[in-house]
Amino acid sequence: MTIEHNIYIHVPFCISKCNYCAFFSKAVISPDWESYANGICGEIDYWSDKLNRPNIPTIFFGGGTPSLMPISVFNKIINHISKKFNILPDCEITLESNPGTINEQKLDDFIACGMNRLSVGVQSLNDDTLKFMGRRHNVQTALNLLDIAKKKNIKLNADFIYGLPNQTTDDVIQMCKRINTLGLHHISMYELTIEPTTPFGKMNLNMPSNNTMADMYIAIGETLNLNRYEVSNYAAPNHTCRHNENIWDGGAYIGLGVGAAGRPSFD
Repeated sequence: MTIEHNIYIHVPFCISKCNYCAFFSKAVISPDWESYANGICGEIDYWSDKLNRPNIPTIFFGGGTPSLMPISVFNKIINHISKKFNILPDCEITLESNPGTINEQKLDDFIACGMNRLSVGVQSLNDDTLKFMGRRHNVQTALNLLDIAKKKNIKLNADFIYGLPNQTTDDVIQMCKRINTLGLHHISMYELTIEPTTPFGKMNLNMPSNNTMADMYIAIGETLNLNRYEVSNYAAPNHTCRHNENIWDGGAYIGLGVGAAGRPSFD
């Protein structure tokens, strides 16, 4: 019996690097999308031969900033997966995005090509904090994208970061209360981790203590009106990220692209 495999596809390109980011990504003004797509398709060919054309329950485009991808590149990759694997009819296809890199027309185009779950990197609901983190968008741009996406027949997630320098537990509680007003069914809350190779790692930042971080974590669970189903993820019933759940459950998945991780099974 062929084991189902989820697929993670890493898109390494960004407009610029954020001050906290230690993920593999490149700030490139004009990426060579043709070479990127051909490389991903070559990896698809390799894994299709190795795994005997398994069923695919989820596909996740992470980054980097996948929403920078031209629709033609996204469509080429999805079509090639469909030729080499069996994409299940209810396959969850997620695209990570940053506000300011995708408008309503491009969102509609992604949806027409199969994307049915959008993850938006909001990170903060404070403009000064966004600037400090090196984000290129402001709060209103993020809220506009969320409002547009909520009108589409897709699942929607918003990412936020907590545990910032000088941030208090009450600050986090107030952020969660504001998040509750946004009408979202899935939220990711990530604790800021300072890596030495990042701009933040080279600053002498006044970080919250471990005890304060723990208090923040508890407060998030008590304040958000969604249920925690994984360490950093909260969702309403039937709105969990199936791709996340498969990884946490130890399921098989394929990693495609430079910087991607995977856990294939050859049973």
